Amino acid sequence: MPGGASAAPWYTTAKSTVPIVICSLIVLFTMTVIGINAAFKHDKVRQHTLQQIKIKAEQERAKKAAAAKAKRRSSSSRRR
Repeated sequence: MPGGASAAPWYTTAKSTVPIVICSLIVLFTMTVIGINAAFKHDKVRQHTLQQIKIKAEQERAKKAAAAKAKRRSSSSRRR
């Protein structure tokens, strides 16, 4: 017998494993979709955070430039 020492023919044991295989594939596919979705969400959050950091840095640069410009104006008006 091809199934070894078992008395059951091979196709009955194969039939019993089909639902397990299908269920395993469904679970694997679902986990893959969940993982990809989580990765995209994480990437979006990371990009948004980087964008916020860039905006804050630009605002700080603008403040410093405005302060330096005001300082130059006040020092040049004192010289006159």
